[in-house]
Amino acid sequence: MLKLSDVIETRVALDADGNLKPYVAAVDYPEDNSLTPSLRTVAQSIKLDLGLRVATVDYGGWDTHVDQQGQFGHLVNELSTALMAFWRDLGAHQERVSVVVMSEFGRRLKANESGGTDHGHGNVMMTFGAAVRGGSMYGKWPGLHNDALDAGADLAITTDYRNVLAELMAGHMGVADTGTLFPEFAPERVGFLRA
Repeated sequence: MLKLSDVIETRVALDADGNLKPYVAAVDYPEDNSLTPSLRTVAQSIKLDLGLRVATVDYGGWDTHVDQQGQFGHLVNELSTALMAFWRDLGAHQERVSVVVMSEFGRRLKANESGGTDHGHGNVMMTFGAAVRGGSMYGKWPGLHNDALDAGADLAITTDYRNVLAELMAGHMGVADTGTLFPEFAPERVGFLRA
């Protein structure tokens, strides 16, 4: 249901021609950062209370088959500084936002001949937000011994990413039946959300 306050706030965000006014963030985002425009847009949509429930943002460049040492630090720096600006920009809206950072593939443990790493299996997911019990690692750590690696080369997968997303959708978003999101999958509780 549209509230009068929504109409007033939306009109304030529009110019005389009905176009969206340029967004003025509450913080300075890193300027030379390819993630900044997307995160700034998501923050604007949240703060205007436009009904945004879920957003995805892509951030490429992690396919480091060559010269991983030269690229990885830059990627992590861009990711962390843009996410911090986004989080600070949200201000009081942080209470209703959860963020998940994930990749669709991991990297191999050993470098290839080009100073990079090829596609692997196990990976990491990061979550933060008011609903998240932060400061801990959840899941099982199998170790890096050869007998603990998948096919002797990759970090073993110990937590299905769908468990994390299902817990977030049920606990934070109130989705009663996550089976509609992940058919034929019975999620196991990870325990990273506050009760």
